[in-house]
Amino acid sequence: MRFPIEKRLCTPALMACVFGMTCLPAAAGGFNKRLDYSVSFSPSSIVVGDFNQDHKADVAALDFYGHVGILLGNGDGTLQTDVEYGTGYGSIDMLKLDFNRDGKIDLITLNDGSDQCFGSITLLPGTGNGTFPKHKDLAVQRGLCSSSMTAADLNHDGKMDLAVADQIGVSVLLGNGSGIFHDFYDYPVGDPTSGGGQVAAGDLNGDGYQDLAVTWTTPPYNNDRISILLGNGDGSFGPPADLATGLTLSSLLAADFNGDGHLDLAAGSCVRVSVCKNGLASIFLGNGDGIFQPHVDYAVGVLPGRLVAGDVNQDGQVDLVAANYVGGAVHVLLGNGDGTFQPPATYQTSSAGGLAIGDMNGDGSPDLVTSGSVLLNTGGTWLSATSSPNPSAVGDPVTLTITVTGSVQTGTVPGGKVIFLDGKTALGNALLTNGQASLTTSTLSEGTHLIRAKYLGDTSFNPHTSQPILQAVQ
Repeated sequence: MRFPIEKRLCTPALMACVFGMTCLPAAAGGFNKRLDYSVSFSPSSIVVGDFNQDHKADVAALDFYGHVGILLGNGDGTLQTDVEYGTGYGSIDMLKLDFNRDGKIDLITLNDGSDQCFGSITLLPGTGNGTFPKHKDLAVQRGLCSSSMTAADLNHDGKMDLAVADQIGVSVLLGNGSGIFHDFYDYPVGDPTSGGGQVAAGDLNGDGYQDLAVTWTTPPYNNDRISILLGNGDGSFGPPADLATGLTLSSLLAADFNGDGHLDLAAGSCVRVSVCKNGLASIFLGNGDGIFQPHVDYAVGVLPGRLVAGDVNQDGQVDLVAANYVGGAVHVLLGNGDGTFQPPATYQTSSAGGLAIGDMNGDGSPDLVTSGSVLLNTGGTWLSATSSPNPSAVGDPVTLTITVTGSVQTGTVPGGKVIFLDGKTALGNALLTNGQASLTTSTLSEGTHLIRAKYLGDTSFNPHTSQPILQAVQ
């Protein structure tokens, strides 16, 4: 099979660039500020979280040989030297969550035991000071070359459970809320000759219970399927309903890309000949009943090993980010809100085996973190709001001022509109001039007012809301 390159069309109205199309450039702004970091191994999975509770984002990096490196954040996008902790051999996936509900972030890794494929899970409870000195291992009962996992409340008891995908299906492990998990059900969805699958959780049919989507493959090429297992609400699932894709799948996640209240699926994929040279991000829009529409594909370089979803430009629409294992490229596809995406903007990193989203410099805009680089969001801003006089008398004019500066030095001054809010009530709006806007009001009643300035953003900078001012009116 050859990839179509002769006929190229574009739909400017939607700014959507699907596989085989060449379209307009991506929107202004982006992730052009790159900060590299290093660990003593090659990470295959990373997560971002505040592990030492200092309100600065940290990074945990996992490698195949059983190391977890903790890199504490400095609050400006840079990271401290990693401190290593051991986990199981053949580590391939990692999650962060407060599994034992003590208010501290824990880590959990999935280990496939390398050639033996004896699947296991390692739980590293967090201490709250950025260290993970103890770990606990848990065998996965079936353990046939475990390949991915996800966490969700699968039995509707308010406690996090795990779903682990392996060579032929998915295993459900129920949590008791104290960091202990036990096998509950195994669900075959493939066969012993199939490859390891990816698993995602979410309410796919709108009944209030968590469902599972699991990928699996059977030779020949381009024969991967997604099995939908609808949850019964008690940790058990109905029989799988298979969705044929005609693709080779490498990753999977669930998110609402078109804003209709129904979860959709996104998969890293390719139309495979002998190797996956031309990677795709494939979108399956959900009907809300567990059934999905045929996929629409977006070209994202080499086969994407990781996908993450989030609102990276703060416009209220869900965006998609894909990372390539080979070459270290990251592709950002901004969502249009209708399930389509703008052409991908591509950024180079030192290594992209892992991928996560997090605010690494505290400017309110999501940054991208790969297994070797931090890509700061150049649309981020610092907001400084003041009021004068404070306190004031009833009926006296109070001048509210906001100063907006870019958090990453790009030489561009933020412009656009600012709305001043008293709680949820709009007091008025003003346009930025040289990064500053003011509003004078005499309508504040007696008492204490929570005043915020909501910056609406422009073509270079993302929307952002200031910290509150406590305005006293006497």
